[in-house]
Amino acid sequence: MEKRASRYEWRVGERVDYTVKVTQIKPNAWAQDLVISDTAIPDGLQLLDGLTGEEPNPTEHLVIAREGAHGWKCTGPILQYDESVIIHFKCLATKDANGGEWQNYV
Repeated sequence: MEKRASRYEWRVGERVDYTVKVTQIKPNAWAQDLVISDTAIPDGLQLLDGLTGEEPNPTEHLVIAREGAHGWKCTGPILQYDESVIIHFKCLATKDANGGEWQNYV
């Protein structure tokens, strides 16, 4: 799993673009009933509309939705060996982030 941000320092009102990539790396196996989530986005970041995903097989549809006030969840039927799911989301830095140091994990 990788999580990348478009910036690691920001000011109030700036947008931060995130990309989360999950890859099935175990040979001869698959992830069934896939669930990927980020439900603890820090208070200093406001999750914006526009969650999108890239899936390895267009017939295996992902569902991406908000999860609570500070997060999102992606579900899908299966992820085969060496396939990846990529989730894109955007946040806005709020005044709560002013002067703080934050860590955001998936």
